[in-house]
Formats: sequence, C-alpha cells, structure tokens
Amino acid sequence: HFWGAFSNDGQKIYAGSYGRLYIIDALSGGDFYLEFHPLWSPYPNVVDQSGNIYGARGGMLRKLNSSSNQVEWTYVYNGDAERLALDNASERVYLAIDDTIHALTFNGSVVWKKEFEGTYFFPHASPIIDANGNLIITSQNSLGKQHILVIDYINGNIIHELIAAGMPIFSQPVVANGKVYAGARGLVVFGENPSDIKTENLPGEFVLNQNYPNPFNPSTVISYQLPVYGIVTLKVYDLLGNEVATLVNELKAPGTYE
Repeated sequence: HFWGAFSNDGQKIYAGSYGRLYIIDALSGGDFYLEFHPLWSPYPNVVDQSGNIYGARGGMLRKLNSSSNQVEWTYVYNGDAERLALDNASERVYLAIDDTIHALTFNGSVVWKKEFEGTYFFPHASPIIDANGNLIITSQNSLGKQHILVIDYINGNIIHELIAAGMPIFSQPVVANGKVYAGARGLVVFGENPSDIKTENLPGEFVLNQNYPNPFNPSTVISYQLPVYGIVTLKVYDLLGNEVATLVNELKAPGTYE
C-alpha cells in the first residue's frame, strides 16, 4: 500500500496492505500473505539481515520473525503516518512520527526517543542511514522552512541542519556517489560527503541593510538578504521622489547580496 522492502538477498519483496503483509518472490512473482487484524496494517516495513520484518502502523511497531512468521515484540507509540529506517551495523530500527524519532534495538528496547520541537517529518519521507550510521531525514519546521537533518545515531542530537529556503522538499533523501540528493523543485544536492555536510546559513527573513559608508563620495554599498526565490527590484530615488536608477530587477535565489 505504501512502501515495499527487499530482503537482503534481493529474492523477496515485502509489501504491507490493510491487515496483510504480502511476501512476493522477486523472480517468479509468486506470493503469499500473512493475515493480521485489519486495524494493524504493516506498512511501511523494513527487513534486517536475518530476514526479520519490522512493520509499523496504527500506533504499533512490530517485529515479525522470519522463520515462524510470528510477532516477536510490539512497541506502542502515539501518532500515525510512520517512517521507518533500519541499520544492520548497529542493529537498530528507527521510527519517525510527526516531530519525534524513536530508536530501538532489534530486541525492542528503546535506545533513545527524541522530540524535535517545531519540526514535522513528511509522511512519505523515511530516514536513511549514512556511512557512519547517522540518520538523514527531510523535514519542515513551524515557519515553513524545508530542512535536511543529519542526526547522531548515538544520542539523537542534530549534527547538521541544511535549510532549503523556498524549496519544498517532500521526498526522502538519497545518498549516491558521496552526495546527498533530495527532490524539491528539481534535484537538490547537498554536500560532497554525507557524513561531513556543512550547514547552509541562508537568511530567515527579508532584510535591506543601511548602506555604508553614509554619507559617501563617490560610492557606497547596499546589501540585502532573501529567504526565498523571487523577483527582486531595487531602485534609488532622490529627495523629491524621482527615480534615479534601477540597481536590480531580476530573479534571485535565496542568499545575501551587495
């Protein structure tokens, strides 16, 4: 219904739907399904290196044993529209809901639970794991700014925060060839190395600064800041209100200009 997940050997596909988990042979297309209560639909789902399945929905994250197809444990939480990520190296499964990320071991123990106040994780954008085991996830804050967050897997603290001002990012990030990509109004690239991303310090508001020096002769500098893409017009008028010059009249990207 939402996400499908491959087994580690690539031979099986797991797809959750209403009250069922379909297990599909990737070569033949043959399938069977496990039946669950219709109020618990195991989507999205992720699969660990032993083939065990972790499915979330309706306030419950469950681990399904690959051999017995039975539920090993259940973790209860508040929220819906869940996003899951799994890291075999640290044997952890991560659950992102609304403004909170839960980190659990493969045994169901909570390692940490972190609330990011004023942040909303997009419903269809699961976290991904970088080469160091840290989480990369797209989000939006209460001011409408679009973010890519890099989160420390040890304690849940934010390592890096990238702001894409004026660009709605609705996809989950992807790491390829040492770069981080996320879908916005095009293809956005952040950082040469996912584990060493530098913060983009973009302005958070429109600012027109006082010119300097002032008074001046023969020249002065006017600086301004833009939080979003847009047409910028900057004109100079004399004391009588007559237009003297048009300095800027063009489309500008977010940033600081002189």
